[in-house]
Amino acid sequence: MPYPNEHSCRLREPEGLDIVGSGERKTDGKTYRVIFGKPKGGDGSVEQAYRYPIESWAEAEARKHCEAHDGKFHPATREANVDPLPLRFFASLQSWEEKDGRHLATFYLMDTSVNLNNWRVTHEALEKALPGLLGKPLSAKPGYRVDHANSPLDVGTFVQVGKPDGYAIGVAEITDELAWGKIKNREWGPVSCEITAKKVTCSLCGKDILAEPCEHVLSRQAHEVISEFGFDRFALVSEPAYPMAGMLFAAGRSAGAIPFQEGRKAPEFHASQSPRGDEPKGALNPEVKEGGKRVTDNEIAELQKKLDAVTAENQTLKTEQDKIKTENQNLKAQLDQIKEERHLEKVSEVVDLRLQAGLATDRNAETEKLKELDDKTLGIMRGDVAAFIAEKERITRVAGPKAKFTAGAEDEVQKKIEETRERFFGHRSSPPKGGND
Repeated sequence: MPYPNEHSCRLREPEGLDIVGSGERKTDGKTYRVIFGKPKGGDGSVEQAYRYPIESWAEAEARKHCEAHDGKFHPATREANVDPLPLRFFASLQSWEEKDGRHLATFYLMDTSVNLNNWRVTHEALEKALPGLLGKPLSAKPGYRVDHANSPLDVGTFVQVGKPDGYAIGVAEITDELAWGKIKNREWGPVSCEITAKKVTCSLCGKDILAEPCEHVLSRQAHEVISEFGFDRFALVSEPAYPMAGMLFAAGRSAGAIPFQEGRKAPEFHASQSPRGDEPKGALNPEVKEGGKRVTDNEIAELQKKLDAVTAENQTLKTEQDKIKTENQNLKAQLDQIKEERHLEKVSEVVDLRLQAGLATDRNAETEKLKELDDKTLGIMRGDVAAFIAEKERITRVAGPKAKFTAGAEDEVQKKIEETRERFFGHRSSPPKGGND
């Protein structure tokens, strides 16, 4: 954002960083500030932004320096006024009551002590801002969830405000039946106030720090003092960060907190008339507001019906998927069994041929050995053994039926046997004549 009297150069977005301080640097005789941030959950620090005083930096010079460092440049504003600063403050429900058909919930809003975010409002600022809370909404997330939202669901309106003893209290009329049930059942209680600060100073040096904190605030030597602000809205939240939010259902602890009591009578404050009138606007009587359309009970029931239908459909799909998975597993098991049977047939065929050729003598041992081979290797082996048997029969025919084998024929058959044995098992039964392999 633009800053008064300083050009700015954003190097990294502030989200995800804790600003830890700043320092001065010089380049070409000109001084500029460097803002440092520490990654949340990490170690060390990084440069988050540069600031160029307009007294010594022309806009073109600052822009050039910023772009040279891959930053996003914003020229300075020359006005004393800057944009208001949005802030949040966490508080809690104190009591509720049903009166004349209206649902009223009393909330501890805020006090003037320094909160955990290191800022506070002055008594004068709180008194001045309180009347502006009348008519402002109490909201939740659409779908009846909690925490802040860009387009919230308004569940109530503030109709009474007061500052009895240094702290502010507000009474909201809950106009949504479902939200009222959650408040009564203690499902909802903590709230977070959204305010817009218009004047902020340092508690130590008194410097105007609406645009950005000074060194004293960054180093926690001082805190921010808000002397002018306005209420925007309150939102129901889940886990408030402000200590007073812990007073939801507990007796007093500190800072003048009022303990929660069911049915405690709401205090009578001044300016109790609601600017929106007294007509209830519950979930059965929706209205369109700036933040979006209120969700009715019928719409919630319809959404639940659709969710149940989708859930049932998903369950049906899951059942079908499980069935298909089971069928695939059965088919795979059958196919594996068929492949195993075909493989054993090929093994048995090769074993028979090897026994016939005299290359093996023990069927069981040969079968176990050949089972480890794949079908392609078995096919090659079958062809070799068949060729060997054919050659053996040819030699036998040449030798004649009576003599069967001549000395030379017998040697040739033995040679074939040894070559085949060496091819498949890597050795011969005896070295060949004429020398060693």
